[in-house]
Amino acid sequence: MEFFDEKDFEKIIEQDFDDIPDGVIDGTDYINTFEGIVNDLSMLNLNDDKSRILFMMRIINHVDFSEEESVYQVISALCYHIISLLGIGEQITDDFMTHYVDILYSETIPSLKTESGGMPYWN
Repeated sequence: MEFFDEKDFEKIIEQDFDDIPDGVIDGTDYINTFEGIVNDLSMLNLNDDKSRILFMMRIINHVDFSEEESVYQVISALCYHIISLLGIGEQITDDFMTHYVDILYSETIPSLKTESGGMPYWN
């Protein structure tokens, strides 16, 4: 079951963000999650396998499994970073997004599918 349905998407498309908001929420937990992810990014060494694995583990540790909203905060913060990084790529090269998605479809996804049956793990 999906969290958002077609009506939710239509509402966002039609929404005028200059209108008076319906209410406010306390974003303190989200900001703490966001800052934690920024801290994790600051420790990430893209050239080191162990650093990349540790980064993924740290990100998952931001989820408080006793609070359902925690998952949404982590996903939302990660989406912000993905969109920002893709935007930087688009500023560097006009077809960055197309090129990136092409690589995912032509190389990354096929490789993951091939290797998914026997993935190693360590206790």
